[in-house]
Amino acid sequence: MIQGTLVGRLCNDPEAKEDKNGKTYAKFTLACQKDKEHADFIYCQAYGQTANVVLDFCKKGNQLVVVGRLTLNTFPDKDGYERTALNCNVSNVCLVGSKGENTSEGDSKPKRRKAASSTTQQAESEFNYDA
Repeated sequence: MIQGTLVGRLCNDPEAKEDKNGKTYAKFTLACQKDKEHADFIYCQAYGQTANVVLDFCKKGNQLVVVGRLTLNTFPDKDGYERTALNCNVSNVCLVGSKGENTSEGDSKPKRRKAASSTTQQAESEFNYDA
């Protein structure tokens, strides 16, 4: 098992999906910048309380730190060429920034629900910033 920590921005608002067992999960794509002109796109999914945090607090453009199990999947594209995608089964997430937080936009931060605030504080406290 390969465990990884990724820092990137959400490409779109997270989507709530349901797996074949009826469990709801959050599906989202994280753009991790390599340099000023290039980025890697990692397909992520989170389950349980982590999914609730992502769905409740995160939106397109937010910067996240995610920790999870990384896997490589290969698949044929529409032209028949073999492609490789990096996927992350997220176990921990931390919202570290909003795209518009340095501007005067008042609604750039997502609306927070009271019920999930303790989960977010727990996720932030578990992340080791000194590592």
